[in-house]
Amino acid sequence: MKKYYRVMLGRGSIHANECLKEGFIGADFDIDQDLTGKLPNEWKEFNRTFIPIFLSKNPTKNRIAAGLACGALWTVSKGITQGDIVLCPDGSGTYRVGEVGGDYYYEAGKNLPHRRRITWLPVSVERSAMSDGLKNSSGSIGTVSNVSSYAEEIERLIGGVPVPKLISTDSTVEDPSSFALEEHLEDFLVKNWERTELGKDFDIYEEDGQKAQQYQTDTGPLDILAISKDKKRLLVVELKKGRASDAVVGQTLRYMSYVQDELVEGDQTVLGIIIALDDDHRLRRALSLVPNIGFYRYEVNFKLHKAMLPETVDQLISYCQENRRVCPQPSFWNDFWMMLPNRRESSESEGGWEPPAPLILGAWWDAHDNTKRSRLEQHIRWAHQHNGLELASAFLRGLKESEWHHLGE
Repeated sequence: MKKYYRVMLGRGSIHANECLKEGFIGADFDIDQDLTGKLPNEWKEFNRTFIPIFLSKNPTKNRIAAGLACGALWTVSKGITQGDIVLCPDGSGTYRVGEVGGDYYYEAGKNLPHRRRITWLPVSVERSAMSDGLKNSSGSIGTVSNVSSYAEEIERLIGGVPVPKLISTDSTVEDPSSFALEEHLEDFLVKNWERTELGKDFDIYEEDGQKAQQYQTDTGPLDILAISKDKKRLLVVELKKGRASDAVVGQTLRYMSYVQDELVEGDQTVLGIIIALDDDHRLRRALSLVPNIGFYRYEVNFKLHKAMLPETVDQLISYCQENRRVCPQPSFWNDFWMMLPNRRESSESEGGWEPPAPLILGAWWDAHDNTKRSRLEQHIRWAHQHNGLELASAFLRGLKESEWHHLGE
């Protein structure tokens, strides 16, 4: 059965052009040996052999990082099979799509030496077109992530068919509206982690600047993996996402088991937390005999703020003439003129500048107030014509009344 993977082409897609030109995907991870004949059918067996090798070359890394590296190397080299589809970001917000066309081969001394042949398809997928769930999974930590649960969506994207905004391919989802809301909650939680109750004792695990959101395991991607500030506890955070209580508890336990077996170092312990919108009697009952999994509820609060329409140039000019205003006082007017975009010297313009300089210094005393108003209006319209009206408005509306010149002064 065809599967779908997001594969990074080097950190920050640095090798994307080379991979696209030469028709391959690959990985490195400091394993400088040909893996032909050394790729068992089970990634756990591969990890047992190569995690010690990885750690010997990267002594500052921990078992989480080592497991990520070796697991990704096995997946690229063995787990992905011929006929599978890969989505590879090119660094510009676009995913290039290819079909795996060959078995593992090794190119010693080259970038991403552990390689697979790829036939790149004449189609690409914009990240902005993806559902939130696929965005999260395709943006997860690590070189490779299995996004096969979004197969239907990916095929629609490849075929150019718009994807419905509310999408879940999880058969255990009972409440689609909660699913959609909590897809956004996951991103919000990651971005605001430090301000939550969990952020007091735990940090989201990071590797090379990537947060462990949608962290890949052998039973699927867990939502968030965190580690205590004293490094003694690993925390699996799972959002209920509208799923049946029994399903989310079982999945959380499977993720915790994976973390316990594959990632724990020394005397570290593993905890779990399930987060849901509503209080759930069935969930509480299921967790009553599982003391190492906690239950959190979240609340949604929102306020309505009147949306301000963009200010027009005439509205700003009108403001500048209210309360008998004429123009800013000389020093402030000069500051305003100096900040106008694309201001330039011009032998064809009055005073040698375009737009003309403010009427200050000697001109201040000679010019009538209406002339000064007209000159300020020229400056405002110049700002508008050069996409600087918002900045001009912020400056002029920020002046105190005493910093304005008024009619009759």
